[in-house]
Amino acid sequence: MRISWNKQNLKMLSNLIDKGLTNVEIAEKLGSSREAITLIANRYLKGNQNYQKRITKHAHLREPVMKYFLKHTASECQKKFKLTNSEFKSLMTVGYRDPKFKHLRKETRRHDAWSAKEYKFLLQHSGLRSRKWIAEKLNRGGELGIKDRLDLHGISSKNLNGLTLSQFRDAFGKDPEWFIQTSAGPGGNLHGGLTGYFKIVPWVYLKREFELKRLSSHTIIVQLVEAMAMFQDWFYEGNALKKLKKRRFI
Repeated sequence: MRISWNKQNLKMLSNLIDKGLTNVEIAEKLGSSREAITLIANRYLKGNQNYQKRITKHAHLREPVMKYFLKHTASECQKKFKLTNSEFKSLMTVGYRDPKFKHLRKETRRHDAWSAKEYKFLLQHSGLRSRKWIAEKLNRGGELGIKDRLDLHGISSKNLNGLTLSQFRDAFGKDPEWFIQTSAGPGGNLHGGLTGYFKIVPWVYLKREFELKRLSSHTIIVQLVEAMAMFQDWFYEGNALKKLKKRRFI
């Protein structure tokens, strides 16, 4: 999404930085790219040091947290060491990349091949449910395991099942009559409740709106929506719109 960086939007960006969000988290929240947020933050706001602060703030805890995590859950680690979910994830990400902590890596991933059924489950819930929830249902090594699997295939989970509400508004200048309130996204833990989680307008819904002439766009966009809707119908094994309307994702 292209953002007009007027005074109001720059103030919003500044507030998000003050709240401790990294450029990646801000980009996901605003539906923009990390590169664009980094450029604007550097140009107008003297940059955003939140990621660096986050990974260095608890550097002294990496070894004890990783040791504790070998026999405890993530939530138990967060409680014992007084870490937020984001702080714990950042600490573990950096720790797992450090060769000197290789012996403390907790290996919980299955190494058998993914089945077609597991892949379809992953596609059905990506961008609608948290990676942690998906990992627990599939028993596939935690949210990092799910992230790695998506990255392996070049899948961006945010738009796999549709447009975000903000993208829909930008594209069509109005709100949809229906969207999915998800439990996926970077902002929920920071703001409380469901604020900051993705609101998704599914591809199959968009296709139907084009067919009913309630939406219009360039032919290329319509064809893109049709292709994604066909893909969505495939991994939902037909009747995707009906199934999505029946399910709850929170």
